[in-house]
Amino acid sequence: MTAPSDQFQLFILDIIDLDVVIGRFFGGRKLEYNGVQFAILMGNTLYLRIAESDHEKFESYGSTPFSYATKRRRVVVKKYYSVPEAWLDDPELLRHWVQETLSSSEN
Repeated sequence: MTAPSDQFQLFILDIIDLDVVIGRFFGGRKLEYNGVQFAILMGNTLYLRIAESDHEKFESYGSTPFSYATKRRRVVVKKYYSVPEAWLDDPELLRHWVQETLSSSEN
């Protein structure tokens, strides 16, 4: 797992347009808002923390859950799904899903 490029990180923060706290997270970065971790950046991929009820919806968009390899197996973390590439070109849609993520994360 690699950290996002500075350019990608700034691009995402500019779109999200919230007072986000960034921290290290398994070689990548975690994004928190009001003490709630709602996203991770791994490489140049943004993963949002989504409700279980949204898994099928995200999969239908071509999103995949965050995963990583250990020496023995591949671990899939179904709390975090990749953001579809098209959303990076549609700031309003991405901000909508960030707000959805924050709403479901606070519950």
